[in-house]
Amino acid sequence: MKLNKKFQPLWRNDTRYFIVTGGRGSGKSYAVGTFIENLLFQQGHKVLFTRYTLTAASKSIIPEFVEKIDVQGHNNVFDVTNNSIKNIASGSEIIFSGIKTSSGNQTANLKSLQGVTTWVLDEAEELDSPEVFDKIDLSVREKNIQNRVILILNPALREHWIYKRFFLDANVDENFNGVKGDVTYIHSTYLDNKTNLHESFIKRAEQMKAHDYQLYVHVMLGSWLDTLTGRLYSNLQEYQDLPQGEAVMYCDTADTGEDYLCAITAVKTNTSLYITDVVYTKEPQEITESLVAQLIINNKVNRAIIESNNGGRGFARSVQRVLTDVNWRKTNITTYHQSANKNTRIVTNSSNVSLNCYFCKDLNNEFMLALRTYTREGKNKHDDAPDALTGLVEHFLDNNDFFII
Repeated sequence: MKLNKKFQPLWRNDTRYFIVTGGRGSGKSYAVGTFIENLLFQQGHKVLFTRYTLTAASKSIIPEFVEKIDVQGHNNVFDVTNNSIKNIASGSEIIFSGIKTSSGNQTANLKSLQGVTTWVLDEAEELDSPEVFDKIDLSVREKNIQNRVILILNPALREHWIYKRFFLDANVDENFNGVKGDVTYIHSTYLDNKTNLHESFIKRAEQMKAHDYQLYVHVMLGSWLDTLTGRLYSNLQEYQDLPQGEAVMYCDTADTGEDYLCAITAVKTNTSLYITDVVYTKEPQEITESLVAQLIINNKVNRAIIESNNGGRGFARSVQRVLTDVNWRKTNITTYHQSANKNTRIVTNSSNVSLNCYFCKDLNNEFMLALRTYTREGKNKHDDAPDALTGLVEHFLDNNDFFII
């Protein structure tokens, strides 16, 4: 893969801070990952790679780094474990960690790490606390070697502390590429990376441009937003004929009597999700566990994910018992702890919902109304429908960026 020249400052500049912004498909994460892989060939480096939430590095971010190692032909040089990668030749290493875990914030543990020379904060828009950032930032202080703090993000609201500190207060334009003070700014879009993108991704971007230009400017061009106003899903697509594919389900369990349990089944193809059925109800667990089990059976679900929040693990066990009682063994059920900011997740994935999800015309009316009336500000009384739909997209919509090497 040929990186755009916009990313050359990663290798060349000696600033402490690197703010790497851009829209989807811009290549920013790939470029930073390649730079870090190269950096590990220098002696004396310890890289801390974090996301606000990172539940299983061995199943998410580490495979992405291994991919870059493979591309570079450096397989024999690195030792890979469940939470770190070490360059055997240089001794430099990268450690992967989440800032927020299921047991709470682990800032104290991260800032006490010794010898960190580079801190990479991926999906930096998820970190809403400048105090947490400052605590970890101040722990990167090794002498006689360049210290770096690299933020990778899809721009969010202009009220975010990152925008205020690095753009507004610094009097820097959000599309600026260059150096100001001790900060290197790199901004890119999919238009800078078209040679590395699948034609279907570019087609989706152009569809979004025609379908919802404000969303296109934000998601694809990486523009910061003044406010998240208006309906999020203005035009949901229906399907006439259901294609062949794997049957999947995502379930967001209910927390209180005012919340809805939302379980969604879909047929998954290579690029799309066809929503086939929904359970959307405030009924108590003794009823909903049977409803979800029947949903799985009726739609012949192959894989199902149930959020472990709000008693979800116990709910999943109950659903499994119901399926076992009727001798249904065709479904693999797993649980997932969701700790990311809900509205940020919903808004970030809304373009994938609008362009790549197709809905049966006979779906639950209350569920569809909850989707069609959800606003970008996220101030709706109920967000259970878009939350579950977002979970379905995050886990089952393959290769969202159609990245080709």
